[in-house]
Amino acid sequence: MKLMGMIAVVTGGASGMGESMCYALAKEGASIVVVDTNKDGAEIVASKISATGIQAISVKADVQAKEELETMANVAFETFGKINILVNNAGARVIKGFLDHTKDDWDMMLGINLSGPFHCSQAIVPKMISSGGGSIINVCSIASYMGRPNRCAYVAAKSGLLGLTRTMAI
Repeated sequence: MKLMGMIAVVTGGASGMGESMCYALAKEGASIVVVDTNKDGAEIVASKISATGIQAISVKADVQAKEELETMANVAFETFGKINILVNNAGARVIKGFLDHTKDDWDMMLGINLSGPFHCSQAIVPKMISSGGGSIINVCSIASYMGRPNRCAYVAAKSGLLGLTRTMAI
């Protein structure tokens, strides 16, 4: 168990890749904070992990809401006393032609896929620093490197996330 004693926060943890990441991190011994807008789904994932003997909690938060991310980070830190790993996984995509994308589509794609990881990292990093450091995993996409048809806002956001990741690493 390579991650025994570590605390991992996973956004978008109630389903899909995020759910799989929660189980994989828990299998390696990390306690898990399952973060999602889907409260019931997050609770189910946390319960399944807890049933294996690994500590897990669920926190309902929207990565587009900076205040909710601050609250989530505080709950995670107060519960476990430290945070070592952040997985910025929450994501969404709108599939429409370039001229069909609305302002709401654009704002949502950037809000979830780019601003969300930025604000989540800002909420978690001070707690990571006081925990002695940690690791951030930003889930990008092949769209970070190349255009994709009918996904202009998604590609822009994921390309931006790659740039943000590189800048944060420096």
